[in-house]
Amino acid sequence: ALLIGGQGARMHFCKDPMWKLCTEDLSWVAAETLAEGPTPEARIGHTAVFDPDSSRIFVFGGSKNNKWFNDMHILDTHSWRWSTVQAQGKVPPLAYHSCSLFRGELFVLGGVFPRPHPEPDGCSDALYIFDPQLSIWYQPIVTGEKPPPRSGHSACLMQERKIYVFGGWDTPVCYNDMYMLDLGLMEFSAVKTCGQAPSPRSWHGSVVLSDTKFLIHGGYNGNNALTDAFVFDIGKKDTLLTLPRAGHSIITMETSQGQSGAARTLLVFGGGDNEGTFYSDLSSVSVDRLLRAPWTTESSHKPGLQ
Repeated sequence: ALLIGGQGARMHFCKDPMWKLCTEDLSWVAAETLAEGPTPEARIGHTAVFDPDSSRIFVFGGSKNNKWFNDMHILDTHSWRWSTVQAQGKVPPLAYHSCSLFRGELFVLGGVFPRPHPEPDGCSDALYIFDPQLSIWYQPIVTGEKPPPRSGHSACLMQERKIYVFGGWDTPVCYNDMYMLDLGLMEFSAVKTCGQAPSPRSWHGSVVLSDTKFLIHGGYNGNNALTDAFVFDIGKKDTLLTLPRAGHSIITMETSQGQSGAARTLLVFGGGDNEGTFYSDLSSVSVDRLLRAPWTTESSHKPGLQ
């Protein structure tokens, strides 16, 4: 594992901005002298993304005191050599943005950018894409409900085509909302969640755990650093037992479960709120999962099982 850049005690920037962690014995080694070529200048708020296909790490953006960066640096982990990209196209200096790798391209979303003094720095809601093969930046056409401008958010690529964006801040607002970008349609949408949501936060950590789950940990809420952790499951429906309804149809029946064969499934259709709103949605959940669920009269931590 490689650790690149950052800031330490008394706001000092790291003089040794790259360290290598050996996971066999959890020992740290200063890796600055291991790599040749022009090392990126010390910075914070940058992103470092590993491409397993090319075994390269892409380092983009960040800031250092009053200096802001929009440069792209690449570390080849085979040759251990840094290179600086002379890219075409325009991308503003950004820090505390998110960067996701999809089909060999880097998707940079949001972030904070500098404004001339005395204006406060602003947050972005723009999406920029970097193509490493052509060394070019471009902005795609996106539709749907875009997330408001923010920085310090997280972005997780799920199921090889969807980026889930959570939290972040744009002074004085701190968010705990979630948006999804469908990379096939290039369309944003707000995600309706259920279960206990993380409180508003920025600068948190996030990591993909499986094809349908990712973890949110820690962060800063404007007053305190946080210690909690949450797992979000994109495979669970948010309409099953959380949306108020009456007069709906509900049955259990055998349904096909792919290679695992048939299984009992609970199906819920329609109904309304008894105030003039009617539903035409269909929700389904495995009966086995319902039987394993810790049902209580209080709110459960499991989405869809309240």
